[in-house]
Parts: sequence; C-alpha cells; structure tokens
Amino acid sequence: QQFKNDTIRSAGTSAQLPLINVLTDNSGSAVDWLKTRADVDLSLLARLGGHSAPRTHRPSNGMAGAEIIYAMQREVKKFEKTNAIKILLDTKVTKLVQAPDGTVLGVTTAPNATYLAPQTILATGGFASDRSANSLLDVHRPELMKMPATAGDFSTGDGISLATNLQQHSAGVVDMDKVQLHPTGWVDPANPAAATKTLAAELMRGVGGILINDEGKRFSNELGTRAYVTDRMLSHNRDFERTGKWNPEDDILSFNLVLTDESAAMGRKHVN
Repeated sequence: QQFKNDTIRSAGTSAQLPLINVLTDNSGSAVDWLKTRADVDLSLLARLGGHSAPRTHRPSNGMAGAEIIYAMQREVKKFEKTNAIKILLDTKVTKLVQAPDGTVLGVTTAPNATYLAPQTILATGGFASDRSANSLLDVHRPELMKMPATAGDFSTGDGISLATNLQQHSAGVVDMDKVQLHPTGWVDPANPAAATKTLAAELMRGVGGILINDEGKRFSNELGTRAYVTDRMLSHNRDFERTGKWNPEDDILSFNLVLTDESAAMGRKHVN
C-alpha cells in the first residue's frame, strides 16, 4: 500500500490506478522471477526518489540495468541455439503489414523482407533524440528541443510513427507530452553543451549524494521525485521560476553532485 501511495503521489494527474495496481501487486514476484529464472542478483535495497521506504532492488556488485539485460540475453540465446526463435540485429523495420480488414500481420524490413506473426509487438522506446523540425519532440514538447538527452541516437520514435501512420485502424497514443527530465546526467567539462549525456543514476543520490548550486548551497530534498528535483533545478532560472515554463533559448543549468568517500564506495560502479 505504501508503494502504491508513493506511485500515485509521484504520478500526479497522470495516475492510472489499474496500471499502478499491476506494478505494485506484481513487482515482488518479478524480482523473484529474475532470480529463479535468470539468476539475477538483486539482493541490495536502496531508497530512491519519491520513496517513503527503501524498495529499489539492485545487485551487490554491478549495475541493475546491465545485470538484468545480460542475464536475460543469455537465457534468450539458449532458445536461439535450438532454433526456437530467430534474432535479427541491426535490422530496420520499414512498414507494418496489414490485412484488408486492418489487422496487423507482421513487418517489412529493409531492404525488402517480410515477417508474419500472430502478434506484433512494438517496443521501440521514446523519441527524445529526434531534434528535427516537426519531430515528435518538436510537436509535443518543443521547449525541450535543446535540452540534453540521455537516450541513444536510436531514440527517434520510429515505432510510434509506424503505428500511427497506418492507413486504417492506426494506433492511438497517450501521454505523448510526458517527456521526463531526469535531474542528473554527467557533464563533460570539455564539452558541456553536448546534446547527448550519460545518465548519472538516481542511485548516486540514493546512497547519500547531495546536490549543490554554484553558491555551494543545497536546494532540494535529493530523494524527492524526479519532477520535484528537476523543478528545483530549473527554478534557478528566473524566467522559469516566474512562469513555470522553460525557454529553449536559455543556457542549460548545471550543478554539483557531492558524495562522501563512504557514499562513493556504495555506488562505486556508477562513480567509476
């Protein structure tokens, strides 16, 4: 119930209770499944942004995302060796194949191959890296067009466009304006204006890191939600503080994340 309350509070006006129930009721069994099915070590608990109690599972040695992906990749490849599945890398889907009644039957890939299936699932991520005119980012959050992104250059919304541009029974979309600003990404002093940044994981604050501004002052509860911490950062800009809207022509702000030796040791993979 605590988990559910935290999630509802974090989601604000975007809260969808049926989805929140799925998340909070099933996350425990998902952690168990990762351990029993793929031998993923998630034995440490951390309290991260928006949490009223420690509940984020992480490895005792390594980074959660990498450990989960490597382990699942290893298991999936076992099926590939038995010809139960086929994995195509570096393959661009160019079209969704439809039946006359609009049912999606599969995909066409470059240069001109077609794969049919009973179900077709698009899991292509977001669109934060497409800065071109009339891109999904430009249409839905134009004020973020010059904001650095931690998404890779593959994050261009291709899958969304494939589904919404279908001739009949095109896909619906929801929450397209909900582009999250993560508070922390590494800034390269040699190239501070780089459009692509490496994520500085929330764990850095979870282990005790504090955020300070150019005056050496703390300005937020570092374990608040991402939206709250980001808002406190952007409020150092007078226009944003007054209007609540970011002017894309303004310089991007930067801050310092400070850890003790002990905290740095707890998050050593990320610090390194």
